Amino acid sequence: MALMGTIVVFSLVASAMIVTSNGAQEKLSVEEDLELERQMKILNKPAVKTIKTEYGDIFDCVDIHKQPAFDHPLLKNHKLQTSPSFIPEARKQGAPSMATTAMIGLPDGGCPQGSVPIRRIQKQELKNARMFFNYSNEATMPTANHPGAAYSSTVRWRGNEKLYGTRFLSNVWGHQLKEDQCSSACTWVQNGCDSINAGWMVSPNLFGDSRTRLFIYWTADCYKKTGCYNTFCPGFVQIDTEMPLGAFIRPLSNYEGSQFDIQLDVFKDLSSDGTWWLVYNGIRPVGYWPMELFSKLPDHAETMAWGGYVYGPKARPSPPMGSGYFAHFGYGRACFFRNIQLMDNFRAFYDPQEGNLRYGSNSQCYDWSGSCEDGSWGCGLYFGGPGC
Repeated sequence: MALMGTIVVFSLVASAMIVTSNGAQEKLSVEEDLELERQMKILNKPAVKTIKTEYGDIFDCVDIHKQPAFDHPLLKNHKLQTSPSFIPEARKQGAPSMATTAMIGLPDGGCPQGSVPIRRIQKQELKNARMFFNYSNEATMPTANHPGAAYSSTVRWRGNEKLYGTRFLSNVWGHQLKEDQCSSACTWVQNGCDSINAGWMVSPNLFGDSRTRLFIYWTADCYKKTGCYNTFCPGFVQIDTEMPLGAFIRPLSNYEGSQFDIQLDVFKDLSSDGTWWLVYNGIRPVGYWPMELFSKLPDHAETMAWGGYVYGPKARPSPPMGSGYFAHFGYGRACFFRNIQLMDNFRAFYDPQEGNLRYGSNSQCYDWSGSCEDGSWGCGLYFGGPGC
């Protein structure tokens, strides 16, 4: 059964000097460049401590009450939440995984209590983020004004019940990508034009290198004007002192070798007014999306999806998705999502009915195979491919 693919539209927004897919350069006005400088001052806050990783990333430990999220006009009167009121449990526990949990975190214990790590954003990264792509829920093909090409291989839940969260495991992979390419594996949680994403991503444009990183995205208007990746704009509230958005994930899975995965929970706090939380490995709250950002997600989600997404300029070969190998290569070779679960209004994760899952890909460059099984696999899919 075909699934309507998730396509990304490449949106050019003014910045100092942008190279488009055909090699042309687009210049921004002085006013627009000054606006970038203003945003830099908002996003890069004074630090009580600065942490520089072995790979050159800089994370500033910012007062938790003064982090960039609270510069969002809708969060002017928001009251900080330091933890969800509950961590969902699964109705049924799967068998132990053959994969090992990957690590995400800062060295030496991260930030002091009362502060949170915010990745320092470089000006070029902010420029790239402004001109980068916007997610779309419809299969909108690239045009002359939007020259990018994007592809997805996903499984999407479609049923009549209200959804309040999801849990999944995905093995993580690395790729050496060109600056204008992106490859990720994530979940989509949606209700109308409200949407949040979470997973792992490789994006030289956004992060300055090809390391695999933890990422989130959100929008409240179908990816038109609101929202952004990670902390490239105010919105998402960071809580964990050691596990920031944009942190690199390690180790990575190896073809026919050791497999490393991450478990992420994205769920609504049913005891709150509609806050959605991101929790790592079932025990560590990373942070949350405040209800003030959205109009429909504070009540429930209507659609959830899990899978891979890649982007690259239309005129060039598309980048690898997942592990870079097709789904039929199977465990130890292909990328997977497994133990995909949904959360009900009783604060418990449960296996979705396979009849409500729709698998699909929007390109012959990538494929998928999925099923719901007992044991450690649960409901899930293999997906990916080398590109073409």
